[in-house]
Amino acid sequence: MHHLASCPPSDYDSISAKLDALASQLDYRKYEEQLFQILLVGAVLAPGGSIVEDGVERCTFSIATTGGDADKVDLAEMKKATAVFERLMRRYKYLQHEFSENYLKQVLGYAGKFAPVEQERLAAATALFVQADLVPASVVGAVKTDWNVKNGERPFHLRLCALVPSSASLRADPPLRPLFLHALAGIAQPFLVNFFKTLVAIKEPLEPVLSSFRKAGLAELDTFFPTNKRAEVVPTLRSSGVAAVADWYAKGKATQIRDEVTKKVKALVGEHADPDEVRRSRHAFLSLALSHD
Repeated sequence: MHHLASCPPSDYDSISAKLDALASQLDYRKYEEQLFQILLVGAVLAPGGSIVEDGVERCTFSIATTGGDADKVDLAEMKKATAVFERLMRRYKYLQHEFSENYLKQVLGYAGKFAPVEQERLAAATALFVQADLVPASVVGAVKTDWNVKNGERPFHLRLCALVPSSASLRADPPLRPLFLHALAGIAQPFLVNFFKTLVAIKEPLEPVLSSFRKAGLAELDTFFPTNKRAEVVPTLRSSGVAAVADWYAKGKATQIRDEVTKKVKALVGEHADPDEVRRSRHAFLSLALSHD
């Protein structure tokens, strides 16, 4: 990290030049994992995703810290930051495969370890990486870990009890505070929404992205949501300004249910079931399908 310390965090040309110069001193193939962890979140990560506390401050340049203390994503700055990655991987092409297949996915899987605004920046950067053809859209699936999805299902007071011992207080025990705040964020759902919002903002065509999702088995967008919020997928996407994604999801869900209706009715007919039972089953399934239209 100290190699980049002399570069102002927003001087992206200097950062690219420094990374280029470092390639002649370091074998990036040996340090790919550490390199991308530093460039993505500003530090080396321990197994499990926590930042290694070795007395070294976080790198002044990283995706997670682009925009400084602002609590929103600065998309113009983020485009410049992701361009650093693009230049690096266009010059050292062997880095792109490992970044796409391993190291970005690794960091996305640990997204819950970072502050909400840092998660939002990672989501925006991932959309920009997709636009630049550095990674496939299906990389978003890496954020869908059990912990990232299920966190957020329990009521507020139950999550508090699970994270904070009864004898402790947030004020008296500061180390617990970051864990508490981040764990309540609901990681996978907002990450998915912010990813799509960024694609819309940069006017990236959604059809290829959604096709990539379908091919990767990610069409069930409700699986990014906690189980108690899975009925809210369509309204959540619409209210977030990504109505096209909501329509795509709803259409796919309705088609899936209709296929299940057909299969169920055929099975009942084949079993010579009572006609009333066949009608009831057909009506119930179709009502469910129409609710997703």
